[in-house]
Amino acid sequence: MLNTSRSSFIARVGLRGLIAVGGLAVGALVAGQPRPVDPIPPELPDAAGAAIATVEEAATASAGAVRGGATPTTVPGGGTPTTAPSGDLVGGSPAAGWIIACPYSHTLKDDPILKPGQPGMSHSHDFLGGRDTNANSTIESMRTGGTTCALPQDTAAYWVPTLYRDGIAVHPFNGVLTNTGEDSSQHIYYRNPNGVRVQPIPAGLRIIVGNPVARSAAENPLLGHQIWFGCGGNEIADKLTSPPTRCSDGLMTLHVHFPNCWDGVNLDSADHISHMAWPRNDRCPASHPVTIPRVTIRTEYVVNDPVGTITFASGAPFTVHGDFWNTWQQDHLEELIERCINAGVDCKKFR
Repeated sequence: MLNTSRSSFIARVGLRGLIAVGGLAVGALVAGQPRPVDPIPPELPDAAGAAIATVEEAATASAGAVRGGATPTTVPGGGTPTTAPSGDLVGGSPAAGWIIACPYSHTLKDDPILKPGQPGMSHSHDFLGGRDTNANSTIESMRTGGTTCALPQDTAAYWVPTLYRDGIAVHPFNGVLTNTGEDSSQHIYYRNPNGVRVQPIPAGLRIIVGNPVARSAAENPLLGHQIWFGCGGNEIADKLTSPPTRCSDGLMTLHVHFPNCWDGVNLDSADHISHMAWPRNDRCPASHPVTIPRVTIRTEYVVNDPVGTITFASGAPFTVHGDFWNTWQQDHLEELIERCINAGVDCKKFR
């Protein structure tokens, strides 16, 4: 448990954009009345979650069968988990954790996870967060390269394939919609779906979710479960497996959940997913015993109404996927995890 004082914590994360941490109202909203960020839909009940666990396992196997990859990376020392999960239940808010605005940063045909050191050799990706994200990035360059995120300490990298509407690239939108006056941005969620005490996300952890070379929706079975489409303003409650045909506010959303059960040893794996696993009945499996916060990317795109024909740089909509590389200022990430998730506190939104 971190023992940083309240005043020190405020100084470290900064007052700007901090809405509430641990019940402290220490920030101010930006001007205007931005549209509330839609809540992540609740997890499936235990029985349903168990029922789709085989789907998620199949997704991991499917991705592993088609991806190449770098040599797996282990935590310093390797061999055994660095921390063991306590399994203790966490009280407080069911929304314990935080949301952080991380606007669109840049577009490159790079992939630091799948094709490190090979600039221009990937399909096009749109990057959020860390401004230095490219094929040659290192943890050190990411931490010193700046960020678009509302907390300057969140220098992590988040990315998705570039989206096209009727063949024209549409990047995640940051700003105010002229037709509705609504505020639009990209957000990253850090939550605790298991309801137990979590361990810090290890520095350098890399994950890819989804199958960028899928030839059909069946080859990307996380669609509609952990990866889904929707519209801004929550007008569609379901997790769609493909882009909607109509969005009344002209905004389409994409959500990508990342698994939050870690094997405790590997920061990456040959298929970039098998070092991670999905929880079953709110508990991590013995093969991946370390519970970490669940990260979710939520992007918004101005697509008008009707939406039009949506494709991605990777291909048809069923090739959609997401990437996460933890290059946070690690001490700040660990402090937020303790003060928000493990304290059972909804620390609201940083923007």
